[in-house]
Amino acid sequence: MKKNNPTFLGALITFLLITQVGFTQITINGKVSNPSQAKTVMLYQIDFENNKHSNIGNFKIDHQGNFKIETGGGEELYQLYVGSKLVWLALMPGEKVDVIHNEKNEFTVNGSKSTNELRAFEAFYKKWEGKLSKIEFKLRLQKFVDKMVTPLAVYGSKSYWYNEDDDFFEKTTKRLLSIDKDCKSTQRMVGALKRLKKVTLGAIAPEISLENPQGQVINLTSLRGKYVLVDFWASWCKPCRAENPAIVNAFQKYKNKGFTVYGVSLDRKKAPWLKAIKKDHLNWTHVTDFKFWSTPVAKTYSVSQLPSNFLLDPSGKIIAKSLKGKALEKKLAEIFGK
Repeated sequence: MKKNNPTFLGALITFLLITQVGFTQITINGKVSNPSQAKTVMLYQIDFENNKHSNIGNFKIDHQGNFKIETGGGEELYQLYVGSKLVWLALMPGEKVDVIHNEKNEFTVNGSKSTNELRAFEAFYKKWEGKLSKIEFKLRLQKFVDKMVTPLAVYGSKSYWYNEDDDFFEKTTKRLLSIDKDCKSTQRMVGALKRLKKVTLGAIAPEISLENPQGQVINLTSLRGKYVLVDFWASWCKPCRAENPAIVNAFQKYKNKGFTVYGVSLDRKKAPWLKAIKKDHLNWTHVTDFKFWSTPVAKTYSVSQLPSNFLLDPSGKIIAKSLKGKALEKKLAEIFGK
């Protein structure tokens, strides 16, 4: 029986490790036109599934404005910061990209199709968000996403979709399955779709058990028998604060007819949470776990933007989603009468 050659085995293992690392490594070659703007760049990996931002590290910019980042990973979303300015990157395993930051605080990225698609979506969103009616903007957004062909870019764009678009989410996921059913991004979309179906119209709202300001655990199911608006918000969220007067008006008008609000905050600290509750006159049930976007409840309810809400009937069934302003008043008027 022949003995194994340790030198050969060592060389083979080294080769396999190098091959594996090379395959999963991403490389970012950068140029900052004005090196005085920053001494380092920062790279974060963004995990939408668990709402985590992982700091990959700070990387030095040389006196000529050049920097280079080599790190393991791929088929992930990243944020690259030069000073306070950031650019989104959607990088596949083994990709090498060139990033240029000019004196106007603008970025140019070459070498990544997924990044180009995601940045094009971002430009579209900034151009039209708030300038069209909600329905028209939603239709334009969906048409734009329909033309995107890289699963990672589509996955990166999903946090901008409206929560009530269950059918569009399912259609898009099926399209990605036909493009590349085994890639990480498609499988993440499949998982997200499964969670979304648990909070679709007609589903019984999942239980929420969090503490109120007094430290008492208040179950969502304890409000059964009433129409309940499950309102995801935060004291630091300006759109939420702007929406609060409409919810206050609805609460005052219908609270004696069987309507209430269960406010779920994504705050991180107690003091600003309580201050906002008092200042905005939010006189209903409030709960939080102070975990910000990492709260499991946000993932359970597929909440990717604030404010978001779900209207439940007395049995706990979801009968409407994302009701804001006049839409909330109209729906409650249909239920309770004017």
